[in-house]
Amino acid sequence: DDEVKGGTESQGRLVQEEEKQTGTIASSVVCAYVGAMGPVWCSMAVFCGLMAYVTMAGNDRWLAEWVKLEEDHEAGGPEVNSAYYAGIYSMGTGLLLFFMLSCSFAMKEGAARSGRKLHYECLVRVLHAPTSWFEETPSGRIMSRFSADLSLVDLRLSEMTDVFVQFTFTILALAVTICMIVPHVTPVILLGFVFFYYQYLAVDRSNREIKRLANNSMSPVLTNMGEVARARLLIRTMGYQGFFL
Repeated sequence: DDEVKGGTESQGRLVQEEEKQTGTIASSVVCAYVGAMGPVWCSMAVFCGLMAYVTMAGNDRWLAEWVKLEEDHEAGGPEVNSAYYAGIYSMGTGLLLFFMLSCSFAMKEGAARSGRKLHYECLVRVLHAPTSWFEETPSGRIMSRFSADLSLVDLRLSEMTDVFVQFTFTILALAVTICMIVPHVTPVILLGFVFFYYQYLAVDRSNREIKRLANNSMSPVLTNMGEVARARLLIRTMGYQGFFL
């Protein structure tokens, strides 16, 4: 009897409750976003980012070698061709700048392409949805998805993805360079990576759940605002302006 009663209440409910996802973001979501960027832009961003920080690591190693030779020269060693070392270092710096700009450009273009595709697919699904779906789904929930959520995809996700790629390659390049120059600190760096990983998990889990709660709280507000805007003539006629103000 309880199951039948619960099923009847669920079927007779006018508006379906919004579901809140828990746990980490599914890998299929990440793959869908990366796939929407296109293989060309995605491959170009990864290649340019990798080459940029390989160049940075090589440049730092070249500078360290140059400084060492200069110190040996001051201690009575052979003379150093500073123009040669400076020229190679300048070329490396130019290549680093070129690859970094190319990586950022590829990320922005890929993100714009992905945003257009996601907008189109969401719009197609909404336009092909049955009438019952619009009756069960509040308008504020739809507005929240097409305004706040997709605006984050367009404006913030590409920026954060670019920052993530640049930061990851920077950390790896610096770690490899330090381990090559001072091998004794390798265990310390590995231990630091472990601590950083667990700290990242804790912060990311908190931010993710708070953002989901905020998104679910925004939908009813937008729904009420939309209904009030549509009923403004009736509100004026009934004299209830003070209630809503």
